[in-house]
Amino acid sequence: YLAAVRSYAEAKPSELIVLVDSYGLLSVAFDRRSAADECNLRAGAGVTVNAPAARVTLRGLSITGLGGAAGVELQAADTLFVDNVVLSGFSGAGAAGLRAAPAAAATLLVRDSQLRDNATALALTSAASVAASVERTGFDRNATAVAVTDNVQAEFDASSVAAGGTGLSVQTGGAATSRVQVRGSSFYGNSGDAVVVGGGASAGASVSLVSSQLAANGTGLRVQGGAAAYAT
Repeated sequence: YLAAVRSYAEAKPSELIVLVDSYGLLSVAFDRRSAADECNLRAGAGVTVNAPAARVTLRGLSITGLGGAAGVELQAADTLFVDNVVLSGFSGAGAAGLRAAPAAAATLLVRDSQLRDNATALALTSAASVAASVERTGFDRNATAVAVTDNVQAEFDASSVAAGGTGLSVQTGGAATSRVQVRGSSFYGNSGDAVVVGGGASAGASVSLVSSQLAANGTGLRVQGGAAAYAT
């Protein structure tokens, strides 16, 4: 059972305790032992969505990475709606705040959310296809804000990417295609490329920038490897 305490000092030997820690987070601990090992907890996704043909909504959540691989992972669904969600601190190698990699066709809708301090904030790819729409969402201090690879159709509206490494990266392999449209959005103060499209076998990658601002980045727009970019 779990013993509720006010401080770690109240823990008895070999007692599993729960308390609100100095960060305001709910903490589970063992006295002089690993609670993760005792409870057989392993790093993974905070929320895994594996519900073929279902429509799933995540609203009003705040998920912080403490060694996990992803905040939210979309494996299967008809539609996943992410509304007013904060995903932060998924900073380990290969980690992502929100990862969509469905094996079958799926739709991802992200609205009014914040993705910050992640290795990759939003990772999009699919063996079939994924359609993504992101509106009014902030991407701050991420090593890579958005990474798009194979079979993605994505739209970004009224969103911002700031103070990170790479802003938007779009790369495809083989015969895969991915198309990304960015409207009314800003990329500011990123140390690397604000937008990079192509690289390697990425002839099927394209980005369209409409009424969007790229300012004070290491590089504004980089196009390589036979890919295409359009700005209006």
